[in-house]
Amino acid sequence: MKKETRFLVIVSLLLIWMFIPHSEVQASVQYKTVRATESGTKIGDATFYTRYSSTKGQYCVYCKYAGKKEEIATNKNVSPFIITNGINVYYQYSDGEKSVFCKRNLQKETRKELFVIHDVDCEFAGVYKNKLYYTQGIDPATLYYYNLDTGKSKKVLEDVTGTEQKGKFFLCHGYEGDLSPREVRCYNAKTNKVTVISKKVITYCVEKNKLYYVEYVKNNNTSSGADEYEDYYCRVIKSNMDGSDKKVLTKNIRMNRYIEEITSSYFIYGPIS
Repeated sequence: MKKETRFLVIVSLLLIWMFIPHSEVQASVQYKTVRATESGTKIGDATFYTRYSSTKGQYCVYCKYAGKKEEIATNKNVSPFIITNGINVYYQYSDGEKSVFCKRNLQKETRKELFVIHDVDCEFAGVYKNKLYYTQGIDPATLYYYNLDTGKSKKVLEDVTGTEQKGKFFLCHGYEGDLSPREVRCYNAKTNKVTVISKKVITYCVEKNKLYYVEYVKNNNTSSGADEYEDYYCRVIKSNMDGSDKKVLTKNIRMNRYIEEITSSYFIYGPIS
């Protein structure tokens, strides 16, 4: 091929490429549910901040992206819990009567209202593929998802005050009004199935896709009027996220304290009162 012909072919291909519509350049990170903090939470090329405005009487969430720092939504009481990949930001704000869920694109500087719920007690719980998960209500709440393709919401699970997402799995627990053991369930967003991890979980943690939890076994104090959880036996169990392949690591541990935190190698406890 002659040099002149090869040059014309290259120029033609470049011109064709320039006029072909290209999809939006996405961030290299996956979508994450994060909490904006005062010191800043960085996801991809974006950093999210939050602070309480005493003059406005509400929380403000800011984003620093491409050299600019501005509010996610001006003059809105935005929850610090957001879902983002560093380019698209899903956020929620309340006005005292309803919760409004929105999407903002940091590259295109666009905003879009997705859906409205007439309940201010709503929070994002996570994201899996084309579904945004959120809780509605308070202690206990209900877990829902919003389908980005159909624009419709669907109830997933009741009595879900708290959630923790690990990939396709959502660990869900209910009422948090006291220190008594609670039921923890695992919702598989891929299969839409729910399994009960245990009905007597005192506390738990996730490390390297393994679940470690302290399970209440039985009361040891049989005296009249005694609190069931002042003198009791418990055990530590390791399992997969969905509760399968359970292994009892320690059993029949006698306790007269409340277990506050657990890791894969130890747990911390303190006074019950």
